[in-house]
Amino acid sequence: MQNKPYVSFVSSITFYTFKMKRLFILLFALFTVSFASCQTVSTSKKDDYPGLETFLDGYYHQYYSFPVSLDELIAEIETRSSYVNPSFIDTFNITLTNLRKDKNQINWVLSDECFLNEELLVLKGEDTIMHRYNPYKFPCLGVLLNNYRYYYLDYPETIEELSAFTKVEGYVEEPSFKGCDSITMQNLFKGEERGVLTWKNDKDGLLIMANNDTVDYLPPYSPCDLSPFEKRRIVLLFDKNKTVVLSNKMEVEFKKGLYSVLKEFPFIDEKEKGNYHIMCYRQDKGLHLYCENDYLPQDPELFSTLNTFAHQFAEENNLDEIIFCVVYCCK
Repeated sequence: MQNKPYVSFVSSITFYTFKMKRLFILLFALFTVSFASCQTVSTSKKDDYPGLETFLDGYYHQYYSFPVSLDELIAEIETRSSYVNPSFIDTFNITLTNLRKDKNQINWVLSDECFLNEELLVLKGEDTIMHRYNPYKFPCLGVLLNNYRYYYLDYPETIEELSAFTKVEGYVEEPSFKGCDSITMQNLFKGEERGVLTWKNDKDGLLIMANNDTVDYLPPYSPCDLSPFEKRRIVLLFDKNKTVVLSNKMEVEFKKGLYSVLKEFPFIDEKEKGNYHIMCYRQDKGLHLYCENDYLPQDPELFSTLNTFAHQFAEENNLDEIIFCVVYCCK
Protein backbone atom coordinates (compact mmCIF):
# COMPACT_ATOMS: atom_id res chain seq x y z
CA MET A 1 0.00 0.00 0.00
CA GLN A 2 2.88 2.30 0.67
CA ASN A 3 4.11 1.96 -2.93
CA LYS A 4 0.88 3.00 -4.63
CA PRO A 5 1.43 6.76 -4.52
CA TYR A 6 4.88 6.30 -6.02
CA VAL A 7 3.57 4.04 -8.80
CA SER A 8 0.76 6.45 -9.49
CA PHE A 9 3.24 9.32 -9.70
CA VAL A 10 5.53 7.45 -12.11
CA SER A 11 2.58 6.49 -14.26
CA SER A 12 1.47 10.13 -14.44
CA ILE A 13 4.94 11.28 -15.42
CA THR A 14 5.20 8.59 -18.10
CA PHE A 15 1.81 9.49 -19.55
CA TYR A 16 2.61 13.21 -19.48
CA THR A 17 5.97 12.62 -21.17
CA PHE A 18 4.29 10.54 -23.88
CA LYS A 19 1.76 13.28 -24.57
CA MET A 20 4.47 15.99 -24.75
CA LYS A 21 6.51 13.85 -27.09
CA ARG A 22 3.55 13.44 -29.44
CA LEU A 23 2.83 17.17 -29.25
CA PHE A 24 6.49 18.00 -30.02
CA ILE A 25 6.50 15.65 -33.03
CA LEU A 26 3.27 17.21 -34.32
CA LEU A 27 4.56 20.78 -33.91
CA PHE A 28 7.87 19.89 -35.53
CA ALA A 29 6.06 18.36 -38.50
CA LEU A 30 3.87 21.44 -38.88
CA PHE A 31 6.93 23.75 -38.66
CA THR A 32 8.81 21.69 -41.25
CA VAL A 33 5.90 21.78 -43.70
CA SER A 34 5.37 25.51 -43.17
CA PHE A 35 9.08 26.30 -43.53
CA ALA A 36 9.38 24.19 -46.68
CA SER A 37 6.27 25.87 -48.07
CA CYS A 38 7.69 29.34 -47.41
CA GLN A 39 11.03 28.40 -48.92
CA THR A 40 9.32 27.03 -52.01
CA VAL A 41 7.31 30.22 -52.56
CA SER A 42 10.33 32.48 -52.09
CA THR A 43 12.60 30.40 -54.29
CA SER A 44 10.05 30.06 -57.06
CA LYS A 45 9.57 33.82 -57.18
CA LYS A 46 13.30 34.37 -57.42
CA ASP A 47 13.56 31.70 -60.06
CA ASP A 48 11.11 33.68 -62.18
CA TYR A 49 13.95 36.17 -62.76
CA PRO A 50 17.11 34.05 -63.17
CA GLY A 51 18.95 36.77 -65.13
CA LEU A 52 18.09 39.73 -62.90
CA GLU A 53 21.43 39.75 -61.08
CA THR A 54 23.29 39.65 -64.40
CA PHE A 55 21.12 42.50 -65.73
CA LEU A 56 21.90 44.64 -62.67
CA ASP A 57 25.63 43.84 -62.92
CA GLY A 58 25.65 44.92 -66.57
CA TYR A 59 23.79 48.13 -65.80
CA TYR A 60 26.07 48.94 -62.88
CA HIS A 61 29.29 48.42 -64.85
CA GLN A 62 27.92 50.71 -67.53
CA TYR A 63 26.66 53.54 -65.29
CA TYR A 64 28.20 52.87 -61.85
CA SER A 65 24.74 53.16 -60.28
CA PHE A 66 21.47 51.26 -60.11
CA PRO A 67 18.48 52.01 -62.39
CA VAL A 68 15.99 54.32 -60.69
CA SER A 69 13.06 52.15 -61.77
CA LEU A 70 12.21 48.75 -63.20
CA ASP A 71 11.08 50.44 -66.42
CA GLU A 72 14.55 51.95 -66.81
CA LEU A 73 16.20 48.56 -66.35
CA ILE A 74 13.83 46.93 -68.88
CA ALA A 75 14.52 49.69 -71.41
CA GLU A 76 18.27 49.18 -70.98
CA ILE A 77 17.93 45.39 -71.37
CA GLU A 78 15.92 45.80 -74.57
CA THR A 79 18.69 47.88 -76.15
CA ARG A 80 21.10 44.98 -75.62
CA SER A 81 18.87 42.19 -76.90
CA SER A 82 20.83 41.80 -80.13
CA TYR A 83 24.14 41.32 -78.26
CA VAL A 84 23.10 38.49 -75.96
CA ASN A 85 25.47 35.53 -75.66
CA PRO A 86 23.75 32.42 -77.13
CA SER A 87 24.37 30.50 -73.90
CA PHE A 88 22.41 33.16 -71.98
CA ILE A 89 19.53 33.64 -74.42
CA ASP A 90 17.01 31.40 -72.60
CA THR A 91 17.73 33.05 -69.24
CA PHE A 92 17.56 36.46 -70.91
CA ASN A 93 14.15 35.80 -72.48
CA ILE A 94 12.61 34.23 -69.35
CA THR A 95 13.76 37.08 -67.13
CA LEU A 96 12.71 39.85 -69.51
CA THR A 97 9.31 38.26 -70.16
CA ASN A 98 8.56 37.83 -66.45
CA LEU A 99 9.77 41.32 -65.56
CA ARG A 100 7.42 42.81 -68.15
CA LYS A 101 4.55 40.61 -66.98
CA ASP A 102 5.03 41.26 -63.26
CA LYS A 103 6.26 44.86 -63.26
CA ASN A 104 3.04 46.14 -61.66
CA GLN A 105 3.52 43.69 -58.78
CA ILE A 106 7.20 44.46 -58.23
CA ASN A 107 8.18 47.16 -55.76
CA TRP A 108 11.46 48.85 -56.77
CA VAL A 109 12.98 50.72 -53.81
CA LEU A 110 16.16 52.75 -54.42
CA SER A 111 17.52 54.66 -51.45
CA ASP A 112 20.63 56.74 -50.88
CA GLU A 113 19.70 58.55 -47.70
CA CYS A 114 23.26 58.35 -46.41
CA PHE A 115 24.40 59.44 -49.89
CA LEU A 116 27.56 57.35 -50.02
CA ASN A 117 25.87 53.95 -49.83
CA GLU A 118 23.14 53.55 -52.42
CA GLU A 119 20.81 50.64 -51.63
CA LEU A 120 18.45 48.78 -53.98
CA LEU A 121 15.63 46.56 -52.71
CA VAL A 122 13.45 44.65 -55.20
CA LEU A 123 10.30 43.19 -53.64
CA LYS A 124 7.37 41.14 -54.88
CA GLY A 125 4.73 41.03 -52.21
CA GLU A 126 6.56 40.16 -49.02
CA ASP A 127 9.39 38.38 -50.82
CA THR A 128 12.79 39.96 -51.41
CA ILE A 129 13.84 39.29 -55.00
CA MET A 130 17.09 41.29 -54.86
CA HIS A 131 19.00 43.34 -52.29
CA ARG A 132 22.10 45.21 -53.46
CA TYR A 133 24.45 47.93 -52.19
CA ASN A 134 26.47 50.39 -54.26
CA PRO A 135 29.26 51.93 -52.17
CA TYR A 136 30.97 53.51 -55.19
CA LYS A 137 29.46 56.93 -55.72
CA PHE A 138 32.72 58.34 -57.08
CA PRO A 139 34.37 55.48 -59.01
CA CYS A 140 36.90 57.66 -60.88
CA LEU A 141 37.57 60.38 -58.33
CA GLY A 142 41.10 59.18 -57.59
CA VAL A 143 42.00 59.03 -61.29
CA LEU A 144 40.55 62.50 -61.92
CA LEU A 145 42.40 64.07 -58.99
CA ASN A 146 45.71 62.50 -60.01
CA ASN A 147 45.29 63.67 -63.60
CA TYR A 148 44.45 67.18 -62.44
CA ARG A 149 47.49 67.27 -60.17
CA TYR A 150 49.71 66.03 -63.00
CA TYR A 151 48.79 68.97 -65.23
CA TYR A 152 48.22 71.74 -62.68
CA LEU A 153 50.82 70.69 -60.07
CA ASP A 154 48.15 71.14 -57.41
CA TYR A 155 44.74 69.87 -56.31
CA PRO A 156 41.56 71.56 -57.54
CA GLU A 157 40.17 74.18 -55.15
CA THR A 158 36.55 73.35 -56.02
CA ILE A 159 34.38 70.75 -57.72
CA GLU A 160 33.85 73.26 -60.52
CA GLU A 161 37.60 73.39 -61.21
CA LEU A 162 37.77 69.60 -61.45
CA SER A 163 34.74 69.54 -63.74
CA ALA A 164 36.25 72.20 -66.02
CA PHE A 165 39.39 70.07 -66.34
CA THR A 166 37.38 67.12 -67.73
CA LYS A 167 36.05 69.45 -70.46
CA VAL A 168 39.42 70.77 -71.63
CA GLU A 169 40.00 70.25 -75.35
CA GLY A 170 42.24 67.26 -75.82
CA TYR A 171 41.33 65.62 -72.52
CA VAL A 172 40.78 61.92 -73.16
CA GLU A 173 39.03 59.68 -70.70
CA GLU A 174 40.81 56.38 -70.27
CA PRO A 175 39.00 53.67 -72.32
CA SER A 176 38.70 51.38 -69.29
CA PHE A 177 36.77 54.11 -67.46
CA LYS A 178 34.26 55.03 -70.14
CA GLY A 179 31.44 57.02 -68.60
CA CYS A 180 33.12 56.87 -65.20
CA ASP A 181 34.16 60.54 -65.16
CA SER A 182 30.64 61.81 -65.82
CA ILE A 183 29.14 59.58 -63.10
CA THR A 184 31.75 60.80 -60.62
CA MET A 185 31.18 64.47 -61.43
CA GLN A 186 27.41 64.04 -61.41
CA ASN A 187 27.50 62.64 -57.88
CA LEU A 188 29.95 65.28 -56.67
CA PHE A 189 27.60 68.03 -57.82
CA LYS A 190 24.63 66.17 -56.34
CA GLY A 191 26.38 66.03 -52.97
CA GLU A 192 27.22 69.72 -53.18
CA GLU A 193 23.62 70.64 -54.02
CA ARG A 194 22.34 68.62 -51.04
CA GLY A 195 24.77 70.40 -48.76
CA VAL A 196 26.35 67.14 -47.57
CA LEU A 197 29.69 67.42 -49.41
CA THR A 198 32.63 69.51 -48.19
CA TRP A 199 35.80 70.15 -50.20
CA LYS A 200 38.89 71.47 -48.41
CA ASN A 201 42.30 72.02 -50.02
CA ASP A 202 44.92 73.55 -47.73
CA LYS A 203 48.41 72.97 -46.32
CA ASP A 204 47.23 69.68 -44.80
CA GLY A 205 46.22 68.26 -48.18
CA LEU A 206 42.90 67.71 -49.92
CA LEU A 207 40.03 66.37 -47.82
CA ILE A 208 36.62 65.56 -49.31
CA MET A 209 33.83 64.67 -46.89
CA ALA A 210 30.20 63.58 -47.23
CA ASN A 211 28.57 64.38 -43.90
CA ASN A 212 30.90 62.56 -41.47
CA ASP A 213 32.26 60.09 -44.03
CA THR A 214 35.62 60.58 -45.76
CA VAL A 215 35.18 60.38 -49.52
CA ASP A 216 38.87 60.92 -50.30
CA TYR A 217 42.02 62.31 -48.74
CA LEU A 218 45.27 63.21 -50.50
CA PRO A 219 48.33 64.36 -48.53
CA PRO A 220 50.08 67.72 -49.09
CA TYR A 221 51.71 67.95 -52.51
CA SER A 222 54.45 70.12 -53.96
CA PRO A 223 56.20 69.54 -57.30
CA CYS A 224 59.33 70.99 -55.67
CA ASP A 225 59.59 67.79 -53.61
CA LEU A 226 59.52 65.50 -56.64
CA SER A 227 62.46 63.28 -57.54
CA PRO A 228 64.72 64.32 -60.44
CA PHE A 229 63.12 61.57 -62.56
CA GLU A 230 59.63 62.97 -61.89
CA LYS A 231 60.70 66.57 -62.45
CA ARG A 232 62.32 65.96 -65.83
CA ARG A 233 58.98 65.03 -67.48
CA ILE A 234 57.40 68.42 -66.65
CA VAL A 235 56.33 70.46 -69.66
CA LEU A 236 53.04 72.24 -69.01
CA LEU A 237 51.43 74.79 -71.29
CA PHE A 238 48.67 77.23 -70.30
CA ASP A 239 46.54 79.57 -72.40
CA LYS A 240 45.43 83.14 -71.66
CA ASN A 241 42.61 81.80 -69.44
CA LYS A 242 45.09 79.86 -67.25
CA THR A 243 43.70 76.62 -68.70
CA VAL A 244 46.11 73.79 -69.42
CA VAL A 245 46.69 73.10 -73.12
CA LEU A 246 46.71 69.38 -73.88
CA SER A 247 48.62 69.06 -77.13
CA ASN A 248 51.23 66.36 -77.70
CA LYS A 249 52.40 68.10 -80.86
CA MET A 250 53.01 71.40 -79.07
CA GLU A 251 54.74 69.65 -76.18
CA VAL A 252 57.12 67.80 -78.52
CA GLU A 253 57.93 71.03 -80.36
CA PHE A 254 58.77 72.77 -77.09
CA LYS A 255 61.01 69.90 -75.93
CA LYS A 256 62.92 69.97 -79.22
CA GLY A 257 63.47 73.72 -78.95
CA LEU A 258 64.52 73.45 -75.32
CA TYR A 259 67.03 70.73 -76.14
CA SER A 260 68.50 72.90 -78.90
CA VAL A 261 69.03 75.70 -76.41
CA LEU A 262 70.52 73.57 -73.64
CA LYS A 263 72.97 71.70 -75.86
CA GLU A 264 74.73 75.02 -76.51
CA PHE A 265 75.58 75.19 -72.81
CA PRO A 266 77.53 72.06 -71.83
CA PHE A 267 77.98 71.00 -68.21
CA ILE A 268 80.71 73.00 -66.53
CA ASP A 269 79.81 72.93 -62.83
CA GLU A 270 79.99 69.29 -61.69
CA LYS A 271 77.98 70.12 -58.55
CA GLU A 272 75.04 71.12 -60.71
CA LYS A 273 75.24 68.14 -63.06
CA GLY A 274 72.08 66.06 -62.73
CA ASN A 275 70.19 68.65 -60.67
CA TYR A 276 66.81 69.44 -62.20
CA HIS A 277 65.21 72.83 -61.69
CA ILE A 278 61.60 73.70 -62.45
CA MET A 279 61.37 76.91 -64.44
CA CYS A 280 58.31 79.03 -65.14
CA TYR A 281 57.81 81.55 -67.91
CA ARG A 282 54.86 83.95 -67.71
CA GLN A 283 54.07 86.76 -70.07
CA ASP A 284 53.77 89.26 -67.21
CA LYS A 285 56.82 88.08 -65.20
CA GLY A 286 59.20 86.54 -67.69
CA LEU A 287 61.37 83.57 -66.73
CA HIS A 288 61.86 82.65 -63.06
CA LEU A 289 62.39 79.67 -60.78
CA TYR A 290 59.14 77.92 -59.90
CA CYS A 291 60.18 76.79 -56.41
CA GLU A 292 60.81 79.54 -53.88
CA ASN A 293 63.59 77.70 -52.07
CA ASP A 294 65.36 76.59 -55.22
CA TYR A 295 68.80 77.98 -55.96
CA LEU A 296 71.10 77.78 -58.95
CA PRO A 297 74.33 79.47 -60.00
CA GLN A 298 73.53 82.41 -62.23
CA ASP A 299 74.47 82.25 -65.89
CA PRO A 300 73.05 85.42 -67.46
CA GLU A 301 73.63 84.19 -71.02
CA LEU A 302 71.78 80.89 -70.58
CA PHE A 303 69.02 82.55 -68.56
CA SER A 304 68.52 85.20 -71.26
CA THR A 305 68.52 82.58 -74.04
CA LEU A 306 65.91 80.46 -72.24
CA ASN A 307 63.74 83.52 -71.59
CA THR A 308 63.85 84.51 -75.26
CA PHE A 309 63.03 80.98 -76.42
CA ALA A 310 60.08 80.63 -74.00
CA HIS A 311 58.76 84.09 -74.93
CA GLN A 312 58.83 83.34 -78.66
CA PHE A 313 57.19 79.95 -78.18
CA ALA A 314 54.45 81.49 -76.05
CA GLU A 315 53.79 84.23 -78.60
CA GLU A 316 53.65 81.80 -81.54
CA ASN A 317 51.23 79.46 -79.74
CA ASN A 318 49.10 82.06 -77.92
CA LEU A 319 50.21 80.85 -74.49
CA ASP A 320 50.36 82.78 -71.24
CA GLU A 321 52.49 80.44 -69.13
CA ILE A 322 54.96 77.58 -69.63
CA ILE A 323 56.35 75.41 -66.84
CA PHE A 324 59.29 73.18 -67.68
CA CYS A 325 62.37 71.57 -66.20
CA VAL A 326 66.07 72.06 -67.01
CA VAL A 327 69.44 70.87 -65.87
CA TYR A 328 70.93 74.30 -65.20
CA CYS A 329 74.66 74.76 -65.09
CA CYS A 330 77.01 77.67 -65.32
CA LYS A 331 80.06 78.54 -67.42
